[in-house]
Amino acid sequence: MSILTLYTRSFHPRANFRTGGLFFHGDNRGFSGSPSATARIFHIIKINLKAARFEAVICDSDPSSNPLLTKETGLDFSNDYSQPEKKPRHGEDPKNITPYREDGNQNVNLRVQYAGKNFAFPFADGSEELEKWGVPKDTPHHVLGGEVSDGSNYTGASSFFPFELRSPVTFKDGIDVRSPVARTEERWSGAVPDLDVVNNVSVRINRDTKKVDITCVITGDGFPNCESFLLDGANQLVFLASHVRTGTPITQLPGNRQIPMNNTSFVSDWEPGDIAGQRVSVTLCLDFTGAGASSEITKGAMSREAWNNAHVKRNPHGAYSQRVRDHVPLPQSAWVDDAINNNPEIVDGVRRARSEVIDAVDRVRQWWGSEE
Repeated sequence: MSILTLYTRSFHPRANFRTGGLFFHGDNRGFSGSPSATARIFHIIKINLKAARFEAVICDSDPSSNPLLTKETGLDFSNDYSQPEKKPRHGEDPKNITPYREDGNQNVNLRVQYAGKNFAFPFADGSEELEKWGVPKDTPHHVLGGEVSDGSNYTGASSFFPFELRSPVTFKDGIDVRSPVARTEERWSGAVPDLDVVNNVSVRINRDTKKVDITCVITGDGFPNCESFLLDGANQLVFLASHVRTGTPITQLPGNRQIPMNNTSFVSDWEPGDIAGQRVSVTLCLDFTGAGASSEITKGAMSREAWNNAHVKRNPHGAYSQRVRDHVPLPQSAWVDDAINNNPEIVDGVRRARSEVIDAVDRVRQWWGSEE
C-alpha cells in the first residue's frame, strides 16, 4: 500500500520530570520507532500517495500524574486528557502533495504543529465543590489552560498575562486619559505554559531512479525529548530526527519559543509499492541540544538499519550537564556545560546532595508524624 504514516512525539526519558519538572509523570523510555510508545504529546498523520491526499490525523497526550504530590497532599494530581479541551491543539498547514506518478516524481510537503499543556492538577476537570461556593466548576481548567484551551485547534499567538500595562495618557484625537491596564490582544495562554513543536517535513520521491530525498526540520521549546519517523508502505521504520531535551520546563516552555531542535537531510533507496530500500546516504543530521549548539548524530552512507539505530540507540538522557539541569535550572551556557561535562564529580556531588535533602525531609516527616 502506498500509504506513509508520519509520527512526531514529545516525551521524557525518565519515569518523572525530576525536580525541575516537579516530578510529574514521564515516559521512562528511550527513542523508539514503536507506534505504541507513550509520549507527553504525540501527532500521527497518514499520507495516501496514490490518492495524493492527507488522511487521518490524531494528536493526543498519554495520561499524566504526579504520585508524589498526590501522596503528600491527598489531592488528585492526574489527568487522562479525555476531555476535548484538554487535548493538544494542532495544525497541519501548509501542506501539499503532487499527483501520483508510477515512474516519475511525487513531492510531499507538510508542516506539523502542536501545542499542549499539563492538566494533571486537582479539579482540572471541574469541581462541584467550587459550585457550592458560587464559582463556575470549569474555573480550574480556565486558570490552567486559559483562553487557548477551548477545544479548538488554535496554535496562534498567545500571551502568558491576560493584561498589559500601557501609558495612561493618549494623544490620539487630542490629549486624553485612559486606564493604565488593558486587555491583551492575544489570547491568554493560562498559568501552565504550552509544550510547542513545529515539524517541517519534505519527501521528494523519484520512482524512476528509485530514490527518495527527505528533509526534516524541527523547532520548538527544546524541551522535552522529541522524535519523528515515517512508516513506509510496508510499515517499515524510517527515522527522521531525534532530539535530546535542553533546559527545564521552567526555562524552556514559556513564551512560544521556536528554537532549532533538529535538522536532517538524507537520500534513501525507494522500492515499488513505496517501500524504503536498504541503503541510506545522510547529508545532514544535527541535534541542537545542550546550550543550543548543533551536535552531529551521524553522516554518510549506511544501511537503513544503521540509520535507524543511530537514533533509537542514542542516550536519551543527555550529557551530565543536562542531567544536572533536570534538577537545577542552570543558565544555557557552553561554559557551564563544559565545566560540568568535564568534571563528572560535580554530578555525583549534586546526586549526593539531593539524596541527603530527600533523606532529611523524610526524617522530619517521620518525626512530625510520630508527635502526638
